[in-house]
Amino acid sequence: MPNAHALLSRERGGLGVEKNVVTLCMHCHRMYDQGSSEQKKAYALKLGRPVIDDFIKAYLESIYGEISINEIKYRPLWQTR
Repeated sequence: MPNAHALLSRERGGLGVEKNVVTLCMHCHRMYDQGSSEQKKAYALKLGRPVIDDFIKAYLESIYGEISINEIKYRPLWQTR
């Protein structure tokens, strides 16, 4: 079953915008959220892909172009002026 995942989590101020969301399988989502750096590297090596963090960012950027944190992070209105 697919899971929606945010590149920048809501916990860290991430917005629910297209540039910040990707769909992952349950295993990859769990690995992204709970895996240690070593586990992520081993899984990437097994699949012959970049580390999942880099893979997700590269995938989203292939669709939307370069993504800056300012585009996907919540900022109160008073901080945007």
